[in-house]
Amino acid sequence: MILGLATAAAAGCFEQHLLEAMALNSERRALYAEFSGGRSEAVSDRLVETERLTLPVARAFDRRAETFQRAGIAVMCAEFEPMSRAPGAPTQTAPMQTPPGLVEWVQEARLAVRFEAAYTEGGFAAAERLAGEVLSRLAEAEPRGKNGGLCMTRHLVESIRRVARLAPHHAGEADLLGFRWRSPERLSRAFYWLQVAALPAGLDLDVLAEPAHLAGAPIICSDVPPIP
Repeated sequence: MILGLATAAAAGCFEQHLLEAMALNSERRALYAEFSGGRSEAVSDRLVETERLTLPVARAFDRRAETFQRAGIAVMCAEFEPMSRAPGAPTQTAPMQTPPGLVEWVQEARLAVRFEAAYTEGGFAAAERLAGEVLSRLAEAEPRGKNGGLCMTRHLVESIRRVARLAPHHAGEADLLGFRWRSPERLSRAFYWLQVAALPAGLDLDVLAEPAHLAGAPIICSDVPPIP
């Protein structure tokens, strides 16, 4: 079975991913509030509201992907990791602190602008290389699981890397199947831009989560699955 298509029956894969994220974030809201003395509540509320507002966009992407998925091309399905692969039930941690200067580095790096330039100059291959460089920089500053910090930013960059990696594969499959006048590359490109546009809001969420992290609530960091 092609990766991801098993979840597409009831709802499209993008919509299903958001619904699972909404359920998880809603379920963990009270626990994180207990850990953090209420400091996490604004983060939980913003996560769920953002996901809810994104649902119509997700449904539109899923509709555009249906023709390709029926032909066995897993565009807009293989891009997502199941929420079941997020870390298990969260526990209160020692204070989690973003390494000094990391937020400023991300702000000064202007990641959305750099990803726009990378794609414009070198397509998906250049975008994938840039994502790898950014993730290496984040890993040097905060190894996964050892510090708090920019978990949403990391998640978005991991997602951008996967989109960039899969896009040529999807397009090649479409060529082999005879989609001569219609390619999933346009859909992959639109999803890439959606993820890139979300980077500033992702950093805002990371900054909003800092007080909860300092109180020992691993919100976001324990709620997103790693994307290899």
